Amino acid sequence: MQKITAMVALTLCAVCVQAKLADHFPKIGNEKTSAQDSVSLKTVTYLTSGQYINSSQYPHNKAWLENDKYVMFESVRPRPDGQPCTGDNSDYRRTERQLMAADVESGDIYWLGSIEVEDTVQYGSYHLSMSSMYHTDYAPGSNSVVYYDMSGHNLYMLNLNTGERKLLFNVPNGTIGDPPSITDDGTRVVIYVAHPGPDNLTLFTARTTSIVYFDINPATNDMIGSPVTVYTYAYKKYPTASVPNNSISLSHAVINPANKDEMSFCHGYAGYADGSVAMARIWYLKMDGSEVRMATPTPVDHIHTHEVWSAKGKLMYFVDIKGTGGISSVDPRNGKLIKLIEGTSPRCLHISVSEDETRVVFDTQCSDPVDANLNHLENITLFDAVTGQLRVLARQMEGRDHPRQMHPLITRKGDKVCFTVAEGPNSKIAVVNVD
Repeated sequence: MQKITAMVALTLCAVCVQAKLADHFPKIGNEKTSAQDSVSLKTVTYLTSGQYINSSQYPHNKAWLENDKYVMFESVRPRPDGQPCTGDNSDYRRTERQLMAADVESGDIYWLGSIEVEDTVQYGSYHLSMSSMYHTDYAPGSNSVVYYDMSGHNLYMLNLNTGERKLLFNVPNGTIGDPPSITDDGTRVVIYVAHPGPDNLTLFTARTTSIVYFDINPATNDMIGSPVTVYTYAYKKYPTASVPNNSISLSHAVINPANKDEMSFCHGYAGYADGSVAMARIWYLKMDGSEVRMATPTPVDHIHTHEVWSAKGKLMYFVDIKGTGGISSVDPRNGKLIKLIEGTSPRCLHISVSEDETRVVFDTQCSDPVDANLNHLENITLFDAVTGQLRVLARQMEGRDHPRQMHPLITRKGDKVCFTVAEGPNSKIAVVNVD
């Protein structure tokens, strides 16, 4: 009897491991269409229509689910179950979104849940106005999604193997900034939280960021122990000649996907750098607090932006702008820098890197509105790091601002790219094959 019970348990465990999101989440429709791109002549597949704003992931997060079978995205559409949405739709922070996944081959769309709007009166002065454009990250090892709500006070774990959602953490004394970050194995989550103060407005801007991590049991998505605050930063006033009201903030807290003991964050500010340490964009942090350092200086009159970790966790890649664009990599532990490409025009803006780091995909930035919705044509471009060659994969419409920017994301295998395409005031999710 014990042997039979053990065999049954093993069988059930195997079934659990092999479970897919399609077994636990409702299929709500199919909006798949395709068209030939006018520049690359490649087939571009649209996984959604443009009836609503549909947006892909932020570049330093993971959007390809279950071995690249699905693309995860957010959509400003009604709940498919007919229940009323939360929020009053008065602005984007008070408009509920739906968390979705589309099967790339079949086009079938699945509803993973709602990204709700909460009544924030209960938080008083601790509810701050934060960006709430991108909300999710994915752990392929545990097949789980971490996300926070539109209002910025609740962090959830969603198990795609079981369909179970758990409230991981409620933030009563601050507001989460987007988006969270999770290791590939699903054992650690990082967020950043803004708090009011200090009130010395001569030196500061009355806001402080805390970087917090949570250890997770990947089998259950339960928190292990308590949240740990690893770093805090008070937003400081930092006037420059070109931006008299400039200040420096902290955001983009991103964990090393392959090493939970390391992470990065950024110093954010307006305009170009002055070469100072304060205006170094990319920062490196050891989780035990033993080291906090700039990963690389940002030279005078440059913009470093949209940094991403490689899947292997050794290097970080980022965009370097000085008029034209460039892409560099850096080992953030020692500052060793490699310039992969310079002088892209139109300049590159967001990047994504294949697992073997031989392929980098980026969108371009012209910023010339062409219609009443500020949509403009931009390229999805592939950089081959082995040959040094550039190749346009698609030229499609982009919305000027979040959440309708293209934000291309390449698969780990480097064979497909998903991105957002603007359509009127709305947007749709697109995929193009690399080869």
